[in-house]
Amino acid sequence: MRRSTPIFIYAAFAAAAFAAPTAEQPKDNKSAPPAVSQDSAPANEKTKPGMMSKAASAFYRTSSDMTQRVSDGALKMRDLFDIVLPGALGKNHLELDFEPKFGDFTKREFVRYPFELRYGLSDKWEAYGGLTPVSPNPFKSGPDHRWGPGMAKLGVRRDLVMGDFYFPKIAIGLEGTAPVGEPPVDLIDHYVHVKPYLTATRQLKTLPDTTLLLALSYDQAISCPNRANVPLGVIKRNVTEIAPGLLYKPNEYGAFAMYSLVFFDEPTGQRVRHEGKMGFLWDMPLEKSRKWSLPGKWQFELGYKISDED
Repeated sequence: MRRSTPIFIYAAFAAAAFAAPTAEQPKDNKSAPPAVSQDSAPANEKTKPGMMSKAASAFYRTSSDMTQRVSDGALKMRDLFDIVLPGALGKNHLELDFEPKFGDFTKREFVRYPFELRYGLSDKWEAYGGLTPVSPNPFKSGPDHRWGPGMAKLGVRRDLVMGDFYFPKIAIGLEGTAPVGEPPVDLIDHYVHVKPYLTATRQLKTLPDTTLLLALSYDQAISCPNRANVPLGVIKRNVTEIAPGLLYKPNEYGAFAMYSLVFFDEPTGQRVRHEGKMGFLWDMPLEKSRKWSLPGKWQFELGYKISDED
């Protein structure tokens, strides 16, 4: 067994994204659970026996409110790490997220500045797309120390209400990512990735204020016709992931824990990785962010990640 124990410190500052609906806005603007974002592992990361690494990651998320009006739907949790959660924006809602990854200053040769635009096609359907441009990290040097448009993302998702099913809320979607320009391999390999996914959630009765989630995804790597010269060391791989987790949030403070079972299918064979993630969060109330003259909605998270590879 090959073991890896990366420590993942995750601090987040978030001013949430709000939208401009055509329908009348709800009057209740109470804070809802935050959008928790993940900092995914590099596309071609390989673990080594006995290797221990440290990585600090932080991001700042901000968003523009096209009409300066806030809806409860825009404040719902959107994702947990790289898992999309049930809860579409709502018809004609438009949301803009900006998430500079300040933690890259400590662990990468480049810094990511992802931004994403989301639009509610209906009360259940949502489309989204964006870019993840990069800039050189002034504190590190190496082959990935560069500027560039980085990676493009485009996706669509639909919410399902399952009634008496064990998981009453389900989100299904299809997402594609592609390299743009000459991105660092640590950001995305030189393949297009198509990923269908499903996420189901259930509010637990035995554990108050706790949500159980289960995420399934399959990431298919596809060769790009205009990218025949794949960088040395890049491996084409397809990834299947099963990730159950818990989110506990009785008030503006909360905690989360997740386990991921990841299967890699590569030309040289198959391998399995186990990942555990846990942490704490603070969902700043809207009243406090307004009092401090901060735009939108803010979240703070601190987490720890450990992985173990067979």
